Amino acid sequence: MVVRRRFPWRPAGSARGHASRRRTIAPRPPLRRGLRGLAPISLILGLVLANAACSAPNPDPAAAPGGHYELDPAHASVTARVLHMGLSRYTLRFDKLAASYDYDPAQPEATRVTATIEARSLDTGDKADSARFSDLFLDADAHPIIRFVSTGMTRSDPDHGKLDGLLTLAGVTRPISLDVTYNGTEAEIVGGRRMGFSARATIRRSDFGAAPLRAFVGNEVDLDLELEFVRRGDAAPAPAPVDGS
Repeated sequence: MVVRRRFPWRPAGSARGHASRRRTIAPRPPLRRGLRGLAPISLILGLVLANAACSAPNPDPAAAPGGHYELDPAHASVTARVLHMGLSRYTLRFDKLAASYDYDPAQPEATRVTATIEARSLDTGDKADSARFSDLFLDADAHPIIRFVSTGMTRSDPDHGKLDGLLTLAGVTRPISLDVTYNGTEAEIVGGRRMGFSARATIRRSDFGAAPLRAFVGNEVDLDLELEFVRRGDAAPAPAPVDGS
């Protein structure tokens, strides 16, 4: 006697039933149709990558065209760090900045920078603390504008130098010096010809009459600046803060 085994995945009724099951499966769309939809994305991605590859900043200061440059506040930051109870470097930032300079590539050292910061734009990450510290350390109501005016610049090499100037904070003016790194110039990206800088400085808040909470807050304040300037005529930076004293 011969025993015929019937496999569970093959329906009774031979190959016709199996074929009918296959016909119920929807055909897979051609691969070409899917690739055709990716063509615009691939083109855009290729253009972006090609532009990025061709747009490394030029580090030569002489390559930047002369003219009047204004800060792009959307690509700039001023942060400050101060020791808190000896435990951490408490970090805050200012959100409303303006700055400008006239540049001559034949005489970079002759560049004079003016900058203003709205004291009330101090941001600690907490709205109540921001308002309290603006009053306590910056006397923001009486002196709403922090001002810097450069008085001279010396270069240690083509990319580095010191920018000396006068900082007016809480109504007190003192000389300060910033260590500046020139990051290069870039043409025709995101709004025109740009020049980029990084700068560092350390000030003592007691020099500007900001002495409260000395038992808890350090006296030395480290300033970090990351700045991009756009040549006027190439783009329109945001309006500067309203001037004040």
